[in-house]
Amino acid sequence: MELFFKIATSILEGFGIYSLFYIIVGSSSWRLSSKDERKFDDFACELVTKVGALFLIAWLLFLSRKHITGPYWLATLIPFILVLSSQFLWLKRFREKTAIRVLVAFCLLISVEDVVIRLTALHRDYLPSTWSSTISDWLVGLVQSLAIFLISVLIFGIFTSAIQRRRIND
Repeated sequence: MELFFKIATSILEGFGIYSLFYIIVGSSSWRLSSKDERKFDDFACELVTKVGALFLIAWLLFLSRKHITGPYWLATLIPFILVLSSQFLWLKRFREKTAIRVLVAFCLLISVEDVVIRLTALHRDYLPSTWSSTISDWLVGLVQSLAIFLISVLIFGIFTSAIQRRRIND
């Protein structure tokens, strides 16, 4: 189950990175083919909403009373933020608004866990010579999340297209 949570979190973080790139490229003068771009974006949004719902179901199944009533109960809100922000993408009017898309991207990228990890890493060592190791690890993690997300969207798009073609042929 830990593997599922890691993959789901990587897909959600990867979508956050993709959304920021999508907004930047969408506002620039050079663009991809509009039809292909929208189709890929629709597949990406559909995948993220479904992964977010599955993430919530799996998280609720493994939630214990200790987590809810313990000293760090506030950390139980992180999965709800991930899921709620991903569920805004069901509606097309929310998907197309830049402000909502940026908010969703930042909610998926910046979680409280990451902020605490970064602050404690800086707290332990103030020497700039060792910051490069944590920053490079963080960048590798972001690239890994983006790669997992893009591969997942491509696989999801291929299977969805194949199912639609089979329905049309039958």
